[in-house]
Amino acid sequence: MQLVSSDWVLFYNSQDPLGKKTRAYAESSSHKLNTQDLSFANLSSTTLRVILDSLGLSAKDLMNKAHPFYQSQLRGKEYDEEGWLNVLKKNSFLIKYPIVFKKGRVYLCSTPNDIFKNLN
Repeated sequence: MQLVSSDWVLFYNSQDPLGKKTRAYAESSSHKLNTQDLSFANLSSTTLRVILDSLGLSAKDLMNKAHPFYQSQLRGKEYDEEGWLNVLKKNSFLIKYPIVFKKGRVYLCSTPNDIFKNLN
């Protein structure tokens, strides 16, 4: 997916309660939003790099370390940044919070209400 500066995109995980609520809140707003469900689609390396660079985070910082997949497959493993980026690329559902890409800026939604702060 190519991110264009005029697009509004919500990356979320429909298998996660926070993701479900955030999407519902987003759909209740008057804004047109392109939604990308990370439980079915993975992000490209380029998109992940844009998100991480914009947020000033590492790939590992963006992961939900409480997720069962992380606990069973990744806990205790050490990778360099490129390795963690590849893990996120193949397992985008591990992203901890929904992410809004709006007009060239990136925002994390740690609560469903954050979507309103970021859409306005």
